[in-house]
Amino acid sequence: MISMMSVFVAWKAYAVCELQAQISKNSLLPNVQIQEYNEINETSYIIENSVIEIMNLEGRLNNYRSKIVTYLKCTYIDEENNCFEADVPAAYYYFVGNTSGNNIGIIETRRSMNNASKMQSLRKELLEYNEAHEKETIVMQQESCLNITYMDLLGDEQNLYYLTDISGVEMIDEQQAINIFGLQDRFTDLGYCLDFNNHKEITVESLIENTKLISNLPNSAETDSQNKTYIGLENTEVLVYIFSISFQVAGAMILLLFTLSTKRLEIIKRFSGTGMILRNGDTGELNYNENEFVNTFREGYLNKAAITFIAIGYFAGVFGEIGQNNRVLVAFCVITFTTIILMLTCYSVESFLKKSPVVNARITNKELEQVGIEPDMESISGEEISKMFQQEFKE
Repeated sequence: MISMMSVFVAWKAYAVCELQAQISKNSLLPNVQIQEYNEINETSYIIENSVIEIMNLEGRLNNYRSKIVTYLKCTYIDEENNCFEADVPAAYYYFVGNTSGNNIGIIETRRSMNNASKMQSLRKELLEYNEAHEKETIVMQQESCLNITYMDLLGDEQNLYYLTDISGVEMIDEQQAINIFGLQDRFTDLGYCLDFNNHKEITVESLIENTKLISNLPNSAETDSQNKTYIGLENTEVLVYIFSISFQVAGAMILLLFTLSTKRLEIIKRFSGTGMILRNGDTGELNYNENEFVNTFREGYLNKAAITFIAIGYFAGVFGEIGQNNRVLVAFCVITFTTIILMLTCYSVESFLKKSPVVNARITNKELEQVGIEPDMESISGEEISKMFQQEFKE
């Protein structure tokens, strides 16, 4: 009871500290604003540059970093009315970035430079292509995915993710952003992209070709899965983690299958090595401490349960993570469930030991012969042997 109260008090104290740290952390959270716009020549009205400005209105952005991918959301309908949809990478579109080093105000400016004029020319060609090909239609919309990384007050890495285009900015969740970055990297690696860093002209034909190539890949759900598997198995840390878990589970299985046996003959053999088994020379009756024999069974089953729990824990840990959940609450749940598991395990083992005929049956001379044990022959009476056992365990 005192132990449980101590755990509860410690948990409450930790919760208060966690709350105070969270309040301090939130008081210095950055207020990030993203703005995308075009710089237009006042005389010719030609778009000379596309700009993304990253601003912080308050808070701190320690160890600021960012990365961006730009792509064209394309829909192409051919002469046979087949529809192809794809997000075609616009590789290296925002290829110039300038970081100010400030904590407040404009943090970074990304510019497309002459890529903006290439994009404008492509839009013009699209209109001309659609007019010249009545049975075909292709439309596109430019969009970028931006990832901002910084360190918070507690030294934890934080990530912000945004979708941005000329019409506005939308904040998105981590999984959606990971999928976008992963797919764009994969399409670019396959060569299914428009390389704006290349001096060659970006044409409608190349846009249509890449749209069809990407659209003919497995559907987005399968592509996501394949992409994640590809990236995951290329990561050395993941491979090390896989081997680590495999060795731990294999070790636990070896102990369960070959070492921690609870077969009766194995228990008798183990007990005979630590306990004293005597045979009455007159009657042939075996004398031993029955409580210690049952306790040997108890240790065997508890050891087996412990190794099983460890193996299950290691294996199940692959599928879970705490993420952004309250760590104090998670720790409290772990303590609670651990206590419940311990109590249920001990209760189950004790109930089994009391009812099992395998455990409660007396050791026979035949069983000793099977395990190769020859008990000491004694001519003293059974009563004297019992007294000797009692005296030994009193000491």
